Amino acid sequence: MGKKTNFAILGLGVLAIFLAADFASAGPLDGVEMLNVSYNGSGCPQGSVTTAFSSNASEFSILYSALTTNVGGNTGHSTDSRGCEVQIRLKSPFGYKVQVDSADFRGFVALDGGVVAEHTVNHQVGSNRLASYGFGAQIFQGPVQQNYLIRSRHPNLKLPRLLQCLPLTRETNLTVRTNVKITGGEPSRLGMLTVDSADGRIEQKYVLSLKKCL
Repeated sequence: MGKKTNFAILGLGVLAIFLAADFASAGPLDGVEMLNVSYNGSGCPQGSVTTAFSSNASEFSILYSALTTNVGGNTGHSTDSRGCEVQIRLKSPFGYKVQVDSADFRGFVALDGGVVAEHTVNHQVGSNRLASYGFGAQIFQGPVQQNYLIRSRHPNLKLPRLLQCLPLTRETNLTVRTNVKITGGEPSRLGMLTVDSADGRIEQKYVLSLKKCL
């Protein structure tokens, strides 16, 4: 797999998320607050995720140190999977709902022939199942060694605006679930996937908007 396949140097996965809001009626960032962030999962044990917010909550970054998968070689694993769920508590003006319009997901993958890796992302706004959807997915089959980009947009849901906003509350959770999995590893067949890209670029970039519900 070449000299670049030094899995140890990519042990620290970095996730940076930049949020930009487009408020046609509410005005830029009017009434929007970032209340708190929580996380859990096999890919983000406590203490492995740190966050940083801008002064007006229009952008923030998250750094992971454990959302990386490795198989084959001296790992002793033929299959490896990791997941992380991040919940962002937001407060918006009454009658408006925060929506993720688009997102870029970056990472680095290095697989020998016969090894398969998968990166999936799911979003949900609040507790409304109508607002839950797969937002990005990519499957890689070895041999491959590269940075990758998954670019996704919000699906065009053919539903009345109010139904997409229920329940209509000022505070809501934006939940982001990220999962990575590799199969097919052997002692002589290696594989690695990390949410960081090898050149250090932003791994996830989200664009948000406020949607008027009433």
